[in-house]
Order: sequence, then C-alpha cells, then structure tokens
Amino acid sequence: MKRFKFALAKILLVFAICCSIPQKKHIQAQESMNTTQKFQVDSESDLLFFSDKKDIKGINEIILTKDIEITHPVEVPSSVTLDLNGHTITYGNPNVQISIGKKTLLGKVVSKVIHHPGYVINKEENKNIIVTNGYQTNVIKQTTYKPKVVGAYNSVVYKDVYSYDDDTCVSIRNGTIKGAEAFSVGDKDDAYWISQAHGTNGETPCPMIVGISGVLKLENVNLIAGNGSNGGNATYSNVWHLPFIGGGNGGHGGNAGNGGSIISCDHTVVFVDKNTKFIPGLPGEPGRGSGPNPKYWVFKGSTGKDGKPGSCGYVINNHKKLIRI
Repeated sequence: MKRFKFALAKILLVFAICCSIPQKKHIQAQESMNTTQKFQVDSESDLLFFSDKKDIKGINEIILTKDIEITHPVEVPSSVTLDLNGHTITYGNPNVQISIGKKTLLGKVVSKVIHHPGYVINKEENKNIIVTNGYQTNVIKQTTYKPKVVGAYNSVVYKDVYSYDDDTCVSIRNGTIKGAEAFSVGDKDDAYWISQAHGTNGETPCPMIVGISGVLKLENVNLIAGNGSNGGNATYSNVWHLPFIGGGNGGHGGNAGNGGSIISCDHTVVFVDKNTKFIPGLPGEPGRGSGPNPKYWVFKGSTGKDGKPGSCGYVINNHKKLIRI
C-alpha cells in the first residue's frame, strides 16, 4: 500500500508540472512583479500581454528574441522599453497599429453656437369646392398658399474633453517595424446603371504608430510603411438600348489609395535619433476609365475618365511634435 501511495504521489506531481508549463511565462512574471525588470517575448500573444502591463508593473523592458508578425493592435498605455533586439515586427494587415499612451474622457463642453435666422415659407393648403350648374355637380380642387414663419433658433455643437497621461515614456529601439500593404480592390466587370460602373477607390493603410500622450523615443529603428492599393478599373453601363439612343456610358476609374504613413500624433512628442529611418508608403495606381458600351445602335455613349492619383504617406502629421536628437 505504501508503494502504491508513493507511486500515485509521483504521478500527480508530474501531472501538475506538465499542466503548468504553457502558462509558465505569465505566472513567473506575475509572481515576481515587484522584482522583474526585463522579459523576453517570441510571439504576438506575449507582446500583447506584456505591452499592456496593467498588473505587471515590475516589467520595464520587453526584448524580442525572434521576428514576429502581429495581426492585432498593440496598446502601450504606460512607460516601457521595447527592444527589438535586431528583429522585425511585421504587421499582418493594414489596420494594425501600435498606440502610445492613454487619455481619459472627462466630459463634453460647448464647442460653438450656430445661429439660424428665421425665414418664411409658403405652406400649401388644398380644399375641394363643389360646383353645381343645375344639371351636374363637379368637385374642383383648389390650392392656396399661406405664409408660415419659422422663427430664428440656435444650435449647439459639443466636443469631447480629455485628460492626457503625459508621464508615459515609451522607447522603441534596435530593429525594424514593417507595415502591411493596403487591401486591394477589384475591377468592375458588369453594371447596368452608370453609378454601378465606376471603379472602386483604392485603400490606404492606417498610420503605423498612434501617439495619444506622453513621449515616444525611437533609437536605431527602421519604420517602413505599406503602400496604398490601386484604384479599380471601371466598366460600362448596360442600359437597355432604343433606336436612335446612344449606348451606355463608360464609368470612371477608381482613385488610387494613398501610401501608408508612419506616425499620427495627438499629444505625444516624438524624439528620434540619427540612426532611425522613416520610409513612408507609396500610392497605388489610378484605375482606368472605361470606354462606352460597344453594342450601341446609332450614337455611342461617352468614355469614362481615369481615376485620380494618390499621394505618398507622411512621416508625422504634425512636424512640431518631431524632435531629432
């Protein structure tokens, strides 16, 4: 019986150790939150867990040990250093962003008051008049217009007021962050009405980094934004043809998407060293306009126009927020 109890205890111990292995990283960090200063991550899930370190206040440096791809936005609301350690973070889709800092909604205040002057409109009134000429009775509809005064009034526009955590300091260093290409759009291949024949506008990637508050330091980092997508090519309208009426008009091509941008700042100030490089994204190509429906009878329709070209992405939306060191 003693041997059986000893063997059972060993089995239970091994089982407990095996069950704890998948959560070992997170448990170790939480148990030593007051002493841990650095943590190594090798996956998107680890990066998401330790960047938003609300309950792990001891960690102040995150170190990548391999290249990773992220498909979800990464929020960094408090001070931390992200050491890419020579590795690359690649965005898995054009909606991914890294946001720095945080803000708290305090309420709403009046932004402006718009005065609308009064005016007069003619209100239509209809009534039926019965007319009898001795032989038959007729009902005549009579329309009159009566002026109606609409008084002056004011409308109020409100805006949100936030408080910003300006004590946040986030450093990103020693590696590469690469944005994703914009989603592509398809070409139009069939349309009945002309409104359905125009090409779709190309897409633009979101800015790679959003600065909400605090300070962002970039040291020896390559930031490469994704390109915008091409505008869709148009087709022509397939409206029903009658004799001596022109064929369907050609649609306009879609506008090109803009290139991806690097940083969009609200209250964040960005410090950049001389070894950091910014490569904004390039725009896509405009979509081609379509010729008219070739199956016209007498007069053919008009030719559509090509889409408008896009623009390159920007490094930062407010250059006063960018300080080179």
